[in-house]
Amino acid sequence: MKITRTILIVLSFYIHNSVKAQLAPGSTAPNFTLTDIDGNSHQLYDYLDQGKAVLLDFFAVWCGACQSHAPSLEAAYQQLGPDGDNSMVFLALEADDATTNAQCNNYGGFQWSSVLSYPIINITGNVPSNYAVDYYPTVYVICPDRIITEVGQVNA
Repeated sequence: MKITRTILIVLSFYIHNSVKAQLAPGSTAPNFTLTDIDGNSHQLYDYLDQGKAVLLDFFAVWCGACQSHAPSLEAAYQQLGPDGDNSMVFLALEADDATTNAQCNNYGGFQWSSVLSYPIINITGNVPSNYAVDYYPTVYVICPDRIITEVGQVNA
């Protein structure tokens, strides 16, 4: 599938060192409905039912590796998101419960909202635990059939 091949190429640009799976490829992605820092609602299965692949970027604002990979994900978003071929939805999910919306915009001089033009979701509830996230960043790519096709972690 063209989307899967493109996704693998994009992920290879920023996943380095060891890659460990959280939820295994081939797993069914748990659904969620979350609101981004701009007040927009996002339901995973709605995007998948529209025939879109979805990239979930679980990050923490204080994570140096997350900051390092953000520009690569933004470049992929420009290629695959609404200004590109519109084949994929990207969602950034801040997985640290202690983070504020203000920190999602600007953390220690790193301006997340100026680096990422795709939605940033701060209040993620139990979604990180449903996806077995225990390391930042963790990236999942989910195909429209709701199956996780790629899982990646970045070691700094």
